[in-house]
Amino acid sequence: MRARRIRLDLALALVVAMAVAAAALVHEGTASSNTVTPSSPAPVADAFSRAYLGYLDGSVALAAVPDATSRVRSLGDEQIPPAARSGEVRLTRVQLYRVAGAAEAQALVVGRDQRHQYSFEIDIHFVDGRWQVVYIVPPDLDTILARPAPAPAVPPALRLAATRFAVAYVDYREGATHTLPAALPAMRRQIQTGQDPLVATTPTHAPGRLASLALGPVAQGAVAARAVVLDAGAQVPVEFDLEQTAAGWQAWGFPEGSP
Repeated sequence: MRARRIRLDLALALVVAMAVAAAALVHEGTASSNTVTPSSPAPVADAFSRAYLGYLDGSVALAAVPDATSRVRSLGDEQIPPAARSGEVRLTRVQLYRVAGAAEAQALVVGRDQRHQYSFEIDIHFVDGRWQVVYIVPPDLDTILARPAPAPAVPPALRLAATRFAVAYVDYREGATHTLPAALPAMRRQIQTGQDPLVATTPTHAPGRLASLALGPVAQGAVAARAVVLDAGAQVPVEFDLEQTAAGWQAWGFPEGSP
């Protein structure tokens, strides 16, 4: 009887051990299934980004932005002021960064309305069996919406000097005049030695007139100019630099590679 009891005890112990092992396997399988990540967080990044851009322009409520934690809603709760809005902010780019198989990712998002571009960054983590946006660096609306400083007014003497040189130079190369345009010695030498952009022009002998003139910012008494001169029905672009001297603004050289 004692031997039989021992065998029964061993059998019972074996059954218990097998049950514990099975429970452990079930638990392990369940835990493993919770750590399996989906193939990509891209759908969540896209859906969040579109909704958040809609929140920025006032067409989507913050509570309706999907897959966002309360921290993200708190960090990104600033909207474009109604007076500064310029239509719908449309998604233009989502650049996703993620190591294959990783449970976290980052994305750079860019959107545009009719006047401005808005960019922000998000962190996406696989939490509680799904992807969620857990952090955001929202767009700097103060900087984006700030009005640019007005460009300084172009001195009339500078515009006049640039206009006179552009027309006189084109007229010289087109054969409408044989007089070198007024300029500083370095520029006159460029023209005399054939180091100017219109040296290979076939003369039309037609006088030109200014069609447009663009002047860059004045820096340390110098400025870049781009003029377009109409000559015999053709547009002739000319780029050159001017310098402020004691005698006033004067052309002083052609930049390398100018047309």
